[in-house]
Amino acid sequence: QLTALVRKYASICNNMELTNCLWAFATLDMRNEEDTILRLLETAVEHIDSFDARCLSVSAWALAKMGCTERQWSWCRFWADVTLKKLEEFDTRDMTMVVWAFG
Repeated sequence: QLTALVRKYASICNNMELTNCLWAFATLDMRNEEDTILRLLETAVEHIDSFDARCLSVSAWALAKMGCTERQWSWCRFWADVTLKKLEEFDTRDMTMVVWAFG
């Protein structure tokens, strides 16, 4: 299965690959793949400082769209901290996605 491969290889994904996986899961509304989403999230947190504005915004959007709330998983603080550090890199689209995700 594809999701098993995503879980298996998540640890070697770069920030864009992690973001693309999260985006794909959110776009396909694959909320039932909690183990895979959690694995991607854990790996993303490990590499969050390497995320650029687009990866931060798209991954935040994807996590929020899949219903990953701060109460369930404390991912928001990591994204918020890095977003604040890189705020000057954000264009309007990126900022809109982050605001929506944190809203």
